[in-house]
Amino acid sequence: MAVAEMAGFAQGPSLSREEIEAFLYKEARLLDERRYEEWLSLWAADGIYWVPMGPEDVDPNHHISIVYDDKVRREERVRRLRSESAWAFSPPAETARVISNIEADPDAQQGQVIVRATYLLGTYRKGKQDLYCGRILYRLRVDDDEPRLVLKKVVLINRDGIFDNLTALP
Repeated sequence: MAVAEMAGFAQGPSLSREEIEAFLYKEARLLDERRYEEWLSLWAADGIYWVPMGPEDVDPNHHISIVYDDKVRREERVRRLRSESAWAFSPPAETARVISNIEADPDAQQGQVIVRATYLLGTYRKGKQDLYCGRILYRLRVDDDEPRLVLKKVVLINRDGIFDNLTALP
């Protein structure tokens, strides 16, 4: 049963739990495989990728952000990751993401699905291994019969730690 149907509303195309999970796993895989152009295609044109500094931050205009990317900034970030002159990303980090504890609820007023998940991101680069842990709030919307990211808010539990060089997208 689709998440929208479980909540008793049917506003436009809906997503099943299996479709939501498959979408999140695909997004993680594309990032781990450094298939950034395909990752960009998962986003809605108005999508926001946000890694706030504080766990309760609700407005990136009034709080410090580790990452706050709209479409243009995401595309710029991917260009930098692909650039041979980006010494900070050479060699690129090997990464492995684990997404779990996925919960989904419809937002009838916005025509979106709100998804919460926990995740682990392991990175390895130049002999150094790092682990980033956190919770992710996604807002998904169906555009042109495909799920799209409207919001990806990553709240790192180790956000106040020292990041030598964050060479992988959290």
